[in-house]
Amino acid sequence: MRATRMAAKTPNRIRAFEERVVSGFVLDDFGKWIPIAERENIESEVLAQLVAGRFLHEGRWLSFDQVKSARSNAEVGSPEEEREETRAIEE
Repeated sequence: MRATRMAAKTPNRIRAFEERVVSGFVLDDFGKWIPIAERENIESEVLAQLVAGRFLHEGRWLSFDQVKSARSNAEVGSPEEEREETRAIEE
């Protein structure tokens, strides 16, 4: 009985998924629906950082030397500073 109900819901779920994609939405890294333009902006920012020789380390964009130093010294900053930088990157 349960399998029958699931099978009946599947076409509706597929249709809903297709409608979101056709409407210009994609799933982000967390499974949340976002406009494709927003995803493109995020990817452009990531590529720009990588081209500049930076790495995402514990939520912060750092140069290779900074990452290497942070790992050896365990000096990356306070969790609050990391959250602020991550918010600035996302905006």
